[in-house]
Amino acid sequence: MNKKPRCDSVLKNLPPERQREVIDLLNEKGLKQTKQHLAQDGIKTSVGALSEFFSWWSLRQQFQLLEQDTVTMMELLRKQAPELSEEKVETYGNAFFQLEAIKQSDPKTFLNYRTARHKAKMDRLKFDQREKQIAQKDQQLALDEKKFQRDTCELFVTWAQDQRARQIVEGPESNDAKTEQLGQLIFGEKWK
Repeated sequence: MNKKPRCDSVLKNLPPERQREVIDLLNEKGLKQTKQHLAQDGIKTSVGALSEFFSWWSLRQQFQLLEQDTVTMMELLRKQAPELSEEKVETYGNAFFQLEAIKQSDPKTFLNYRTARHKAKMDRLKFDQREKQIAQKDQQLALDEKKFQRDTCELFVTWAQDQRARQIVEGPESNDAKTEQLGQLIFGEKWK
């Protein structure tokens, strides 16, 4: 069973500049005339959906401004109190954001926004953690490669001085045969 999309979701999925035009129309002409104007443009909606869209858009704008204020406050805090850890600054920023957001909106809307903001933060932390793990693995691979190179050179020096190894290397056999003989000489039964 296909559900019909909500009228307000059509408006929420418009490009940002088109959403701004709808808001300007609502401010200028009101709900009914905006509904008629949008219908002429091929956008079917209802007065209720327009009203909900206007509330959603306004609240989103408030939260974006609040987010900017929070970032500014955190930057000032970093400058004024450089001894604070980044974790502490983040904690103060979250508290500031939450207090201001509660003042500006109803609790249900605030909780929805806070949940989305928390999810985005957790996604960012997971991404950062994966990036750190990749960097650590790259660093470990570089160390392992360097160790392998050093160990190989040390073994070469050791085996170049060994009479039996030199006889194998200087012998008339093919490189494959020499490799096999050296492998047996160096590693013994483990070579197989």
